[in-house]
Amino acid sequence: MKSSFKVLIFFFSIVFLACDSGVPLEIDKQHIVAQAKGPLFSGLNTATIDFKIKEFLPVDVEISQIASARLKSLAVNPIGEGLPSVSSYTVLVASPNQEMNQIGFLNAVQEGEASLVIAKEQPFMKDILKDPSQTLVIDFDLAEDYFDNLTFELTLEWEIHVTK
Repeated sequence: MKSSFKVLIFFFSIVFLACDSGVPLEIDKQHIVAQAKGPLFSGLNTATIDFKIKEFLPVDVEISQIASARLKSLAVNPIGEGLPSVSSYTVLVASPNQEMNQIGFLNAVQEGEASLVIAKEQPFMKDILKDPSQTLVIDFDLAEDYFDNLTFELTLEWEIHVTK
């Protein structure tokens, strides 16, 4: 009886450790700027921004410690005056060793800041963030031509768990 109890305890310990998604990190929202070089024409256009998640992590955390990760929220805010209307956004993320994946979208955009609908499941995000650098791609649909650069401020909120 005692040995079967030990086996049961051992089994539950392994299951518990295998299901552990790590310790959650407290990370402030990040504000980064992306720019689409003009001229921009009516229809689909693209802005990209390269970043390094390591720069947003606490100094004592390495990217190799990321156990799970997902983008919780993403807001896009065009900066400037006299800007063209944006009718939709699609945001994708990639890294040098991982393929591009869609993480958010928004149709029927109102003027000003737009909070995108974010994918609930992001199984690819941990591997993307473990690469040395990451790229966000913002595809946006303009209602009319715009002959200048278009700058966007992105506000990102992450949910990241790390192993200690």
